[in-house]
Amino acid sequence: VIFENGRQVRDYFPISDVGAANLLVLDDPRADGQAFNVGSGRATSVVEYARLLREKMNAPVAPEIPGIYRVGDVRHTVSSVAKLQALGWTVTKGLSEIFDDYLAWLDSIQDPGDYFTAAFEAMEGSGVVRRVAQEKGSAASG
Repeated sequence: VIFENGRQVRDYFPISDVGAANLLVLDDPRADGQAFNVGSGRATSVVEYARLLREKMNAPVAPEIPGIYRVGDVRHTVSSVAKLQALGWTVTKGLSEIFDDYLAWLDSIQDPGDYFTAAFEAMEGSGVVRRVAQEKGSAASG
């Protein structure tokens, strides 16, 4: 399930880069007293992310875009990593390698279960997930 229209953008990067960035700034006196963003600095739409993952998995599953959104979700978020780059830092993996790591992890566990359904139902039950308002006379899109 893709929230909103799928054109919102995110900045995907491996979580290990957060640790590496923290260690870098701890050891570099030029970083003292500053705040840094960690990310790839590259914008990827949620629909593009889903397409790339589907291709990586060779899965014939089309994403659902049912016209719902999460309250408080940020529309676009991409990190400016220029300050970290000035200290010599670079993101270590692209989206394809991140997918490889995730899929390898998924293959390594016995039963991944269906965590999505329970999480989705909890969000619906708490009012976090809501339907996009339709104009009168407009057809529902999906």
